[in-house]
Amino acid sequence: MTARKFILQELCVKIEEICNSGFPYHAFLLESVAIEFLGKASSKNCDWSDFKTDGHYFKKGLSLMGPNYKKFEEKIYRNLRNGMAHFLGPKPGVALRSIKNEGIDAIESHLTFNKDGNLILVFEIMHNDFKKASVDLLKEIPDDDYSNKINLGFLNV
Repeated sequence: MTARKFILQELCVKIEEICNSGFPYHAFLLESVAIEFLGKASSKNCDWSDFKTDGHYFKKGLSLMGPNYKKFEEKIYRNLRNGMAHFLGPKPGVALRSIKNEGIDAIESHLTFNKDGNLILVFEIMHNDFKKASVDLLKEIPDDDYSNKINLGFLNV
């Protein structure tokens, strides 16, 4: 499977299916890693295994999702991504919500703060922003450009 196909099928479609099946926590867990993957995908001069300690690739992926995330990038990196990656739960400072579980009222709360001062992240909105960023990135890279790692073999399971 190429990285292009992996992004479109596994990250864009399957993560959404997981949430729609009633598992928004698992979807957030995967999304927090997928954002970093998107940042690496947009970086031409890095290997997939490249590592930077400052959250460089995560923040780069988050920036592709739109300007609304910029002012919260450090909080989302430290509290969502690092929490999910290191102990399978968000650190204090972010609150996770899902339209699937909480209904339409959750939409208006995305990227706002609750009464406890936690930044609210609504999975479905965040994932839609992720999908748009993914499609926009892939449109910039021709399918037949085999010098780009996006079009090369990435994963076989």
